[in-house]
Order: sequence, then structure tokens, then C-alpha cells
Amino acid sequence: LPKTILLREYERVICRAVADVGVDINLSCKYDHIHGLLTFVPGLGPRKAASLKQGIDRVGGVVVTRRDLLGKRLVGPFVYNNAVAFLRIRDIDSLRNQLLHPLDDTRLHPHVYHRNNWATKIAIDALE
Repeated sequence: LPKTILLREYERVICRAVADVGVDINLSCKYDHIHGLLTFVPGLGPRKAASLKQGIDRVGGVVVTRRDLLGKRLVGPFVYNNAVAFLRIRDIDSLRNQLLHPLDDTRLHPHVYHRNNWATKIAIDALE
């Protein structure tokens, strides 16, 4: 099997896995060996992923909510709309004292759970 075909298939598999599972944005910016996954997030790519990491480092190294990506101008509105559903914000040590939105660690697009308040109600009921 030619190396170029093999590498192309590896890239497709990684893209598919990242799209299925998502990427913890804070961990991927904290650890260099995970940072490469941001490249495969739909809507990002190598340059936008590097720019996002630099922006997060510039604002303190942590993103508390998905809305912060747009609010702190870490990404533009089109990139945000395309990539945000694949970026997760998980409870890590540096976020222990922050109030995290429970649906920021899901594949739901924030537009869905902010517009449809029922999703938040379901998540809160599940946590109780």
C-alpha cells in the first residue's frame, strides 16, 4: 500500500473519531501531545487550531464556557458555529471553582441548548 494512501486513510479515521467523540479544549491546549487533535476538529484545521491554542494561552490557558470562545474573540463567528459542537469543556483541576455548564461537555451545539431551555432542564434533572 503506498504511503500517501495510508496516511490519507489515517487522517480520515482520526477526523471521524474526533467528530464522533469531540476534543477537550482545555486539555488539548495544556498538553502538547493532545494539541494535535485540535487540527482534526471539523471547522478548524492546522492554522486555526494553532491560533486557537495561542489565543487560549494568551487569556490564561483555560476556557470556562464554549461561549467564551466567541466572547473572548478566540475564534470568529463562522469558525465558532462550525467547530463548537466538537469542542468539549470538562471539569479539570483548574476549573474546580468555576460553575460549568453541564452541556458544554456534550456534542450538542450551544445554540440548541441556549435556544431550547428544555435541554438545560433535562441536564439539571439528571444531575439531581
